Amino acid sequence: MQTNCLRHFVEVAEKGSISAGAASAFVTPQGLSRSLSSLETELGCSLFSKHQGRMLLTVFGEALLPEAKAILRHEQAMVDLVPSIRSAEEGRVSSGASL
Repeated sequence: MQTNCLRHFVEVAEKGSISAGAASAFVTPQGLSRSLSSLETELGCSLFSKHQGRMLLTVFGEALLPEAKAILRHEQAMVDLVPSIRSAEEGRVSSGASL
C-alpha cells in the first residue's frame, strides 16, 4: 500500500470532493481518482459514495480514516527524525576527528 494513496484518501475525506482533494494534493483529479480506485481495489471495499455532488465516507472509509491519518503522522515523524539523527552523527564525527 502506498502512502500517496492514503494521503489522497485523507484529502478527499477532509475536502469532500475529488477536485478539492486533488487541488490540495497538487495532483490532477484523474490521478487522484486512479489513486483512490487503486486503494479501494487493494482493500476490496468502497471508501466513498457520491451524494449530491459530495464524496461521503462509507462505513469502511470511516473506519480507515483515523488509521490512515495515524500512518501519515508516523511517516512524517520518521522524515522529521532524519535531520536530528544527522546532526547527532555529525557531532560524533567532528568530535572524533579532533582527537
